[in-house]
Amino acid sequence: MPARRETILFDLDQTLLSGTERLKEAIINFTANKILSLGITEAKTQNEALDLAKEWFIEFLKGRSSQIFDQEGFATFLLAKFKEVSLSRESLILELSELVKPDLLDEDAGLVLGELKKCGYELGIWSQGSLIWQRLKVALLGKGVFAESLIFISPNKAADQTILSRIPSRSTIVDDSLEKLVALQKNLAALHKGEKGWKINLIWLDKSGVEQTQPPPAGITRITQLNQLLEVLPSLKKS
Repeated sequence: MPARRETILFDLDQTLLSGTERLKEAIINFTANKILSLGITEAKTQNEALDLAKEWFIEFLKGRSSQIFDQEGFATFLLAKFKEVSLSRESLILELSELVKPDLLDEDAGLVLGELKKCGYELGIWSQGSLIWQRLKVALLGKGVFAESLIFISPNKAADQTILSRIPSRSTIVDDSLEKLVALQKNLAALHKGEKGWKINLIWLDKSGVEQTQPPPAGITRITQLNQLLEVLPSLKKS
């Protein structure tokens, strides 16, 4: 068990999650179908309802300080939009929860995250892409899994200095893209040049299924399955 609360940051797509596009579409379609079935807006066609559902969803996420999308909050938001009709918040939450299927998690992500939490590690997110949709993806893994203060979502490239400067020293970052890790390693080294005792462990989750003839660059550890993380972490701590 770690002597202190050490941090592990995970990339989302293909590292922890699969099928996130299906979830995004499911949420939008669910909202659009509600719009059409209740008939209380100007949207009369499926396309109009879909456009409105996308607008609403973006409006909901932009208005929240939390990085984590939650079904309960979205249900409350929809109730305000559908205030002219009688709807049950509990039934909306249940319907939304049904959209978050376990098979959207990568094969052993849930088990590995659970074991890491038991061992005392503090878990977070390091991800790049649209802030709105990345927030939605975090919801797949449930509340309480990740520390709010350790969710780093960069809308641009790994060179986002503001985001990089917030990553704690001695963190471990796990990503399925070697290219992203190499760029991240370079940018972190430049940001912390000359700092004594500063270190970030980088782990490449290689899911290609192809045997690599060359090892990854120095400072990057390769694993081929997420559960191997439990084996390599102790050695990284000693290095």
